[in-house]
Amino acid sequence: MTTPLLQVEHLRVQPPGAERPILEDVSTVIRAGERVALVGPSGAGKTTLLRALNGSVRALSGRILFNGIQLDDRSSRILRQVRRGMAVIPQKHDLVENLKVYHNVMAGALGRWSNAHALRFLFWQTASELDEARHALDRVEMANKLHDSAGKLSGGQQQRVAIARALVQKPLLILADEPVASLDPRMARQVLELLCKLAEDDGVALLCTLHQPELAREYFPRTLEMRDGKLTTDSAGQAPVAPTRSAGEAPAWTPGNA
Repeated sequence: MTTPLLQVEHLRVQPPGAERPILEDVSTVIRAGERVALVGPSGAGKTTLLRALNGSVRALSGRILFNGIQLDDRSSRILRQVRRGMAVIPQKHDLVENLKVYHNVMAGALGRWSNAHALRFLFWQTASELDEARHALDRVEMANKLHDSAGKLSGGQQQRVAIARALVQKPLLILADEPVASLDPRMARQVLELLCKLAEDDGVALLCTLHQPELAREYFPRTLEMRDGKLTTDSAGQAPVAPTRSAGEAPAWTPGNA
């Protein structure tokens, strides 16, 4: 059996001063190219888990390995390396509305650009850069909006731009946080169908949080359910099992220890 793309072991997240953890003993694995829905009510910890996976939230204990690299928030170099392989589609899209659509799409390339390159692109774009943005937008049926202002787009269009931005990053894993929460049912299904198809076409793993179990069952081969900060079941109705550590592997890391 191949090594998982993402491996999470006994993850615990508890902000300083909080009476109880947001995440408690979370363990799971995701393999390359796998499409997984993470469902649960508001406040269950779904967004916190996604933020912990890309290093935006500090874990109290546990271990995260991504593509063989152990995420350790004491190392900015390792954190940057991990984040280059994970594309995040946030719930609120995080587009810069006073910039053009192509600016927002090519923000997905910032992880491989120098600061000087990014600054130059802001004021002057090469034909190849615009072609890359146009190609990504074409895949989400938005190529005709290349030169539009992002602030003039509808909510569904902004979501498609956020997906195009993720594609430009060329990730191994896409983390999509409630990507259809603000969309009507018809548009929600269109966006989920598009997102899953693009991930499948590119062989990219997809972890998507959803409130709607029916959409999870319809579009995702595997579903994980989260309640009260814990993963309770997978799509087979079984309790998630912590990955088995091979002999000689390092123990779980604790950020507070040197």
